[in-house]
Amino acid sequence: MDEAKVLNNTETNIRDITDRKKAEEERAKLSHALNERVKELNCLYELSRLVEKPDISLEEIFRGTVNLIPPASQYPDIAYSRIIFGDKEFKTDNYKTTKWSGSADIMVYKNKAGTVEVGYLEEKPEIDEGPFLKQERSLLNALAERLGRIVESKKAEEKLEKSRDRLNVALSAADMGTWRWNIKTDQDTRDASLNHILGLEVVESTQSVKDFIQHVHPDDRIAVDKELKRAIREHDVYSIEFRIVMPDGAIRWLSDRGKIHYDQKNEPAYMTGAVINITERKKMEEEIRNLAKFPEENLNPVYRTSKDGVLLYANPASREVVLEDQTKIGDKIPEKWIGMIRNVYDSRKKQQVELEFSGKVFLFELIPVIEGGYVNSYATDITKRKKAEEKLKEYTLQLEQQKTALEHKNIAFREIIKEIEIEKNETKSNISNSINEFVIPTLKKLRLKGASRKYVKLLENNLTKITSSFGSRITEKTLKLTPREIEICNMIKGNLTSKEIANLLNISAQTVDKHRKDIRKKIGISTKKLNLTSYLQSL
Repeated sequence: MDEAKVLNNTETNIRDITDRKKAEEERAKLSHALNERVKELNCLYELSRLVEKPDISLEEIFRGTVNLIPPASQYPDIAYSRIIFGDKEFKTDNYKTTKWSGSADIMVYKNKAGTVEVGYLEEKPEIDEGPFLKQERSLLNALAERLGRIVESKKAEEKLEKSRDRLNVALSAADMGTWRWNIKTDQDTRDASLNHILGLEVVESTQSVKDFIQHVHPDDRIAVDKELKRAIREHDVYSIEFRIVMPDGAIRWLSDRGKIHYDQKNEPAYMTGAVINITERKKMEEEIRNLAKFPEENLNPVYRTSKDGVLLYANPASREVVLEDQTKIGDKIPEKWIGMIRNVYDSRKKQQVELEFSGKVFLFELIPVIEGGYVNSYATDITKRKKAEEKLKEYTLQLEQQKTALEHKNIAFREIIKEIEIEKNETKSNISNSINEFVIPTLKKLRLKGASRKYVKLLENNLTKITSSFGSRITEKTLKLTPREIEICNMIKGNLTSKEIANLLNISAQTVDKHRKDIRKKIGISTKKLNLTSYLQSL
């Protein structure tokens, strides 16, 4: 009987050990999966931070992205990466071609513009796609897609800067656009960058504000209209986050902020504002909420409070927020929180609130769990976003002021140009008429009186050149020719050699040759096999 008891205890111990081993293996798998997911999120987050740097170039973005990819892989110590864009290549120091690699295309305006490649230097066990997890494939595709959008955004920024005559103030971040709404005429002017975010033609456009509302997600239109009316009614800043529907049906999140400008009667005249594409941020917030299922591993503050204000749980990341008031598990939370927790629980609806702790601003999402009698809180550090919004506000004001000043200057400049053109035409006409009326008849008399025909002919040809349209045609060809270059053009047209021109102008033949090269370049024939003399004579 003692042996049976011993055997029974042994079996029980074996089962306990087996169950414990399985549980440990399951925890290890979950921990590994979570760590891999965190690495992928860090990669995407660091790319977002890289793109947000002001005046960063595409080459710097590609170079930085290449070094972000290996740490996000399963085996970072033997991982390499490479980005090919156009005729340029960016790669890690340890790059070499192996058969254990994967790639994704970078698409720019639906055309392949490059590739993103990741691989291992050593053979590893096959999983979902060779040695790569399906999550690694998803990350590679997401990076390629994001880089494509970054390239498109950079191209849009360059076009915007040229169209605005190189204004000093430009949008400092990708996926950002500005607008101006004339409230009295209901005309909404969107810059090229905003139309790019909306998936439309990348040009500045003006249309009814109803056209923009049509791009807003149907479920968010009432909220946008309500916020506009509230801002106008309360003389307040317009600020809202909402979704739009792209032409291809995709959904994007936008953060929209605007300021109302009033006329002399204190009536709303127009609004100016800016839109930021926050789709990536929304995706990351969603990922953070998903990670909250593993609160102990969550890098953001997560805690649970009873409906009566007792702290039931707080993860390690919430220390700087919760413990600021030295609150411990089982203690009542500070009074400034209790009313808010009760309000959320009684409303049975989740709410968001921004609070500041230790110099940082956190966005709290409070979710009531009625059946449990508590409220879960998930916090996200939005300090950088708040600073960016303040900076954007300053940029928007500067842009509006410079735009107004430029419009006034353009009006004055057009008037001056018009007057100069009128005077130029009058002068040209007076010279031509005077020569034809007074000089040409005299030449004819000289010819009749036996003067040297050779010199009379030469003088007549020179006067004809003066009254011909060659000068105007060569000027119309390009406004970049200097007076000296126009003078040399006339001599070249008259079949004078470089040496003859040099003697007449008292300059070196080398200087004449340099003028010839500059003229060819400015009139657009430097790359063509055309004789300069013949070309000028054809004008």
